[in-house]
Amino acid sequence: MDIVYEKPLAKNAASILRDAGYIALFDRLSGKQSFAHKIRGDRYPRFHVYVLEETESRLKLNLHLDNKEHGWSERRHDSTYDGEEVSAEASRLMRWLAHHTGQAASAEKSEKKNFWQNFFGN
Repeated sequence: MDIVYEKPLAKNAASILRDAGYIALFDRLSGKQSFAHKIRGDRYPRFHVYVLEETESRLKLNLHLDNKEHGWSERRHDSTYDGEEVSAEASRLMRWLAHHTGQAASAEKSEKKNFWQNFFGN
């Protein structure tokens, strides 16, 4: 699932994803950096994000759910690119991105809500 966010962010994508609980991964074979967020304590399943585009006013992410690690004989791993779990995580990421826009900080102060109230929409 592609996530497109078109507002200026106060932090870069890597910082925002780390704040949202993602860890940075680097694939030595492809030379690409990505980010993963474990669902439970195990390595899999996990949400996996690639930053496709990052400019001053636009961020495009590719999010999917890695269900299990692929074997050496398999070309692709078992991934889910849409569905309820992926949509819920995309919504959570959109809330993180909205929290990190320049406008979110001033709105947060004027509404006198704490971070968790803004995060969960209460």
